[in-house]
Amino acid sequence: MEIFSGIIGSLSLYCLIVVCILLYHVFNMTYNLQMEAVAKMLRRVVEGKAASQAEAAEWKRKYELEKEVKEHKHHNVVKGII
Repeated sequence: MEIFSGIIGSLSLYCLIVVCILLYHVFNMTYNLQMEAVAKMLRRVVEGKAASQAEAAEWKRKYELEKEVKEHKHHNVVKGII
C-alpha cells in the first residue's frame, strides 16, 4: 500500500508541475496567481475526496444495518418465531 501512495504522491507532484507550466504558458499567469489557482484546485479535490468518503461511510453503514436485519430475520425463522 505504501508503494502506491508513493507513486500517487509522485504523480500528484508531476501533475502540479504540469498545471503550473500550463498556467504560465497558456494563461500567462504569474507565480502567485499560479499558486492561488493550484491551491483552489487542491481544495476542491480535498473537498471532493471528503464528500466521497462520507458517502462511502454512509453506504457501508446502510449495508451493515441491512445485513443485521437479514441475519436477525433468518435467526428468528430458524427458531420458528416468525
